[in-house]
Amino acid sequence: MRPALQLKIGAQLALTPNLKQAIKLLTLNQLELCAELSKIAEGNPVLELDDPEDSDTDGDDLRRHDSFESDFENASMPSDFPMDSVSVSGGDEASSDASGEDSIAAVGDDAGADLDFDMADLRDWGDGIDGRVKDDNSEREEQFLDESETSLSEHLSAQLTMLPFSPRERAIALVLIDSADDDGFIREDIENQILALRPEHHVSVQEIETVRRRLSWLDPIGVLCRSLIECLSVQLQSIKHPRRTLALDLVALGPELLARIDREKAARQFEVEVHELSEALALVRRLDPRPGARFNVRRIEYIVPDVRVFKAEGQWKVKLNREILPRVRINSTYSDMVGQCKRDDEQFLRTQIADAKQLIKSLVQREDSVLRVAQAIVKEQSRYFDYGLEHLKPLILRDISEQVGLHESTVSRITSHKYMHTPRGLLEFKHFFSSGVSTRDGGEASATSIQEMIRRLIETEDQDKPMSDSALGEILKARGVMVARRTVAKYREALGIPSSTDRMKR
Repeated sequence: MRPALQLKIGAQLALTPNLKQAIKLLTLNQLELCAELSKIAEGNPVLELDDPEDSDTDGDDLRRHDSFESDFENASMPSDFPMDSVSVSGGDEASSDASGEDSIAAVGDDAGADLDFDMADLRDWGDGIDGRVKDDNSEREEQFLDESETSLSEHLSAQLTMLPFSPRERAIALVLIDSADDDGFIREDIENQILALRPEHHVSVQEIETVRRRLSWLDPIGVLCRSLIECLSVQLQSIKHPRRTLALDLVALGPELLARIDREKAARQFEVEVHELSEALALVRRLDPRPGARFNVRRIEYIVPDVRVFKAEGQWKVKLNREILPRVRINSTYSDMVGQCKRDDEQFLRTQIADAKQLIKSLVQREDSVLRVAQAIVKEQSRYFDYGLEHLKPLILRDISEQVGLHESTVSRITSHKYMHTPRGLLEFKHFFSSGVSTRDGGEASATSIQEMIRRLIETEDQDKPMSDSALGEILKARGVMVARRTVAKYREALGIPSSTDRMKR
């Protein structure tokens, strides 16, 4: 084989700098946008940012500051309208279905009891469950202090620079890192990550999963996994231990069975001695079920809503919040100098003025898109604002995309990290999106509304006889919501509610 030159013709989508800037502005919330505008203004002398309270209106203004009117405070609302902010995180479970047999689990004397599992059970496995091999206290404290200064995203991004990734793989990796929750898991649907990469990159599920598996070996080991089983398995594969294979088999059973395992029955099933099984369990207890938690620094985060939702004349309405956004304008002194200075200086000014006008155009488009998406969400979820969380209807990005005439990836960017100030509290745009479950009458109930039903049922249950997931499922079916026991368990765990067995212990 010899090196040779070849000519190929192909079509490729190339994003202009202006389009990249417009896409970036869509993803920013109010505070981030203010910081970005200040940064851009520092590099463009013809741009001026005026304080929103400044009444000066000279120049080409993008907007004039509107102070908050009293329509929100004086808006008519139902007298029983609760001023609450309910945030329920849905998504995939951190653990997969257990693949072992029920015979190795011991749950009291009731052999037919549901094997409901709560993540808190993992923290009760033993002394080593803090997730790291025991080391010197001073080293642990020093490690904690170092990690407290760095977020998980920053820690992973720093390691990413040392990996031999292509630009395409690096873009995928950054989206995956941004999708990680506080525990280091990726619980978002993979479709959201595909949409976040468009239109720059059209990637497949296989490409994303390939990059994600490579990233799971970064420090902390087991990060960016989609399930607890995968997380623990990756950590075990990085350890050299005579009981590693047995420990992998135990982890594959799933946390439900593993948390309540009967050692003698399990030893017979795996054809090992009890002491060998105990050593494997001890190895599992040394693993970290939440690899990203030690980077979860509780920092104060200030949220400024992008829109306000209020009721006026019997209709729910949406208004943009321009409380902190500066007025962007072109300095008239510099614009008047065009045609009156040297050729090189004139070309520089023309370029800067063109960039400033493009920025203003992008900001206007951003405001219009955010407002249209917010209005569409409020229109779809009007019953939620009137009657509460149980009336939150199933909603996906495609529904809003079709209404406002924007691509799903654009809607995904608009709904990320943006908030509404509503009579029910400060809510993220994504709070209003959830999958649907079929009902008896052929309709659908959102996953979030079902979670609220489960929460209220458990709050009113008999404390001496708490309801199992099966019992909760039967009640929901009687109300017309066709949901399986496993789905009930999934939603209960998402709410952070213990199993019926653990609730009885209280």
